[in-house]
Amino acid sequence: MEFTFATKDIRDICERKEVAQKELGQDVALVLCHRLADLGAASNLADFPVEKNQISSEEYKINLTQGFILRFCINQNDKAYKSESSIDDKKVYRISIMYIGEDND
Repeated sequence: MEFTFATKDIRDICERKEVAQKELGQDVALVLCHRLADLGAASNLADFPVEKNQISSEEYKINLTQGFILRFCINQNDKAYKSESSIDDKKVYRISIMYIGEDND
């Protein structure tokens, strides 16, 4: 899958190991690295091997560890993935990472 980042800070956390470790701690940074690799290896959202929780019509969260989450939304110009009542995960191939941090829900 393709992914983008909502902010430069999120991009830095995702792309720079030392930033992730400083901001999140070593254990969370390691799990984040694994989840990003899983996302990159998946051809679409249905192929993503980790449980994801849908929190709105086009937004999801993934539990990392120690109460931290990664939250993302679908980021595609075409709406072929969306029917009147549901999302077809097999047609979602591009997301935007919106938040990485403690789960405040």
